[in-house]
Amino acid sequence: MGSSDSGESSGKQPTLEQEEYRVKEVENENSLKEHYFREVLAKRSPIRIPADAKISEKHGNYDQIRYRWTSNEYRYESRWHTRTPNAPVDQGDTWVVNRRKSGKGFGPNAQHAVSEIFVKTSIGGVWVSMKIWPKAISAKKMGVATKEQEELLKNGHWKDERR
Repeated sequence: MGSSDSGESSGKQPTLEQEEYRVKEVENENSLKEHYFREVLAKRSPIRIPADAKISEKHGNYDQIRYRWTSNEYRYESRWHTRTPNAPVDQGDTWVVNRRKSGKGFGPNAQHAVSEIFVKTSIGGVWVSMKIWPKAISAKKMGVATKEQEELLKNGHWKDERR
């Protein structure tokens, strides 16, 4: 009989009112998260992220928010992440931006597929072939990275500039 005072039903199941409240709470949390991802975090990307970009998040050894969209035959990805486990201690939160364009068959209009990473330079940024990125990561992990590979990895990770 005391169940009407506590707002709980006689069993362990929540009441309809409690379940509706929980659903509203989750909806509000998701709405706040969506607003933050689109209106705050996305504005800090090294390249402009369009309003219709798809957003996904991943949590594990590090947190990651990924934005994906297509423009002018390229599939873009701007990925924000917290420091990864083997990254330099001072790296902090960073952005990694890449783009891909599919190849086109054979014949006079054939084109090779393109996969590039956006790397900062003294005058802004430049798109660099992704072919050298995994080699630099591997060399760094083995402790044999060249100065150029170290610079590529450093400049391919854009420091998150919180405003």
